[in-house]
Amino acid sequence: LLLRHDRDSFNRWEAGQRLLTNRMMAMIADYRAGRPLVLHKGLVELFRLVLTPGFHEDAAFISQIMTLPGEDYLAEKMPEIDVAAIHEAREFVRREFGRQLAGPMGRIYRNYKQEPYVYSPEMAGIRRLKNLCLSYLMAAGTDEARTICLTQFREADNMTDELSALTALTHSGCPESEKALGAFYEKWQRQTLVVDKWFTLQATTPLPQTLENIKKLMQHPRFTIKNPNKVRALIGSFAAANPICFHDIRGTGYALLGDTVLELDGLNPAIAARLLGYLSRWRRYAGPQQNLMRDQLKRIIGKGNLSMGVYEVAAKSLEPA
Repeated sequence: LLLRHDRDSFNRWEAGQRLLTNRMMAMIADYRAGRPLVLHKGLVELFRLVLTPGFHEDAAFISQIMTLPGEDYLAEKMPEIDVAAIHEAREFVRREFGRQLAGPMGRIYRNYKQEPYVYSPEMAGIRRLKNLCLSYLMAAGTDEARTICLTQFREADNMTDELSALTALTHSGCPESEKALGAFYEKWQRQTLVVDKWFTLQATTPLPQTLENIKKLMQHPRFTIKNPNKVRALIGSFAAANPICFHDIRGTGYALLGDTVLELDGLNPAIAARLLGYLSRWRRYAGPQQNLMRDQLKRIIGKGNLSMGVYEVAAKSLEPA
């Protein structure tokens, strides 16, 4: 009721976020209990209304309503964080929105596709909504969506559209993504900040091969552990924004972070300590991950000759609760 009719835009957005959060928390509980995930038909129809012309005149506002609560936000709602359950529930909603709302999302995308690049708040909002719809359509995994995404990547006249299309291709695991990543790098390799975005995009890809890709990227000519921006773009983004891969049940993500912290400690102790902070909340996670994170902290503190910052983070993290 509030999402549909409240006169205050913030209240409408907040109502939508609460509704999505509540539904996804219920799905997380279903996943943990082994029950099949189901997206309530009423929820789909409500968000179909959000995408209907006349619901709101501001494309940026519609994109805010249609943006799902993040995995980190959902994690804070749990007494014990179950990374896999959160990821699977959220990805299920993304896929179902892309599948069941393909009609209105496709209409929005087609309506805005030919808009030439102009910088203005209105046009920025339009690009955001268009690219959000594209990401949902790509999550549904149709050949049509992949064709649209590849066309946008090749024909984009601005970085927002080009990077959004590349992100959708890469994060969905499309076979064309490797070639697209190479083309993007060749085009922008002289732009340092864009290369950092290229590193981040790959570090945040929620696919099983991401960790091995990151190890390869650490050997890339444009990556150096001595450059804090490169470390933040690749390793920091991996730990902060790719929970399903960083918290892999085998502990490989934690091991990579631990190795990086130890190598960095003699080069840039401040960055090393900041990275180590991603292991400091180990008590909030489920048992297997909790133990693996704690083991990395013990390994690091056991090395000796640490900088004061790294030692303090590790020591305080291991103190009895």
